[in-house]
Amino acid sequence: MVYPDPYHQAARRYWDGRQWTGHVDAATGAPVASQSTKTNGWAIASLVLGVLGGSVLAIVFGLVARGQIRKSGGRQGGLGLATAGIVLGCLWLALIATVVVLGLTGSFDDSNAQRFSGERKRVAQVVDDVESGLDDNNGARVCNELFTERWAALVSRGAGKSCVAFVDDVESGKRQAHLDVRSLTIAGDVATARIHEGGTDETWRFLRVGGGWRVDEIRK
Repeated sequence: MVYPDPYHQAARRYWDGRQWTGHVDAATGAPVASQSTKTNGWAIASLVLGVLGGSVLAIVFGLVARGQIRKSGGRQGGLGLATAGIVLGCLWLALIATVVVLGLTGSFDDSNAQRFSGERKRVAQVVDDVESGLDDNNGARVCNELFTERWAALVSRGAGKSCVAFVDDVESGKRQAHLDVRSLTIAGDVATARIHEGGTDETWRFLRVGGGWRVDEIRK
């Protein structure tokens, strides 16, 4: 629609339903040249940052651009670029938040059991269960279900308290380092695994107990 020019630069100016444009009508008075529309620089910056992953700045720049474009009276363009930058910025924020949540919950940790088969898979599952139990400070499960009685007693002796109390208390609130099984061999009722924990290499020995496997010794 064409209305009287609010900027008094022409007789009438075209309104596209959202903003004043650069199209004017010199119905009265001397002919007036149509303004050229320039792309808003903030809109361009918003789109570029949105593509490159600058999530927060892409959103901020996009919002600034939209405000300036709407107030320009059709002299500035780039509303679509600003909107695209904002959308991309929001998508990057959502992706970052998802990755952080998955990382905090341990979803990126490799399961040792998935990398083995047969009886070795059962032994590797014990390692995964020990990691989970230590991470949850679940001393009852670790000491009574995953350790042999001999190893639980040695842990108690070294800690000066019961094995259960030691696991419940040790590094409470901290995340257990991932236990990565590097090698695993089984000879009869004894299994041996080389395990990397944080920056330390350890040797774990397992015994078959009651049809299952339990940790019987951990040496660094």
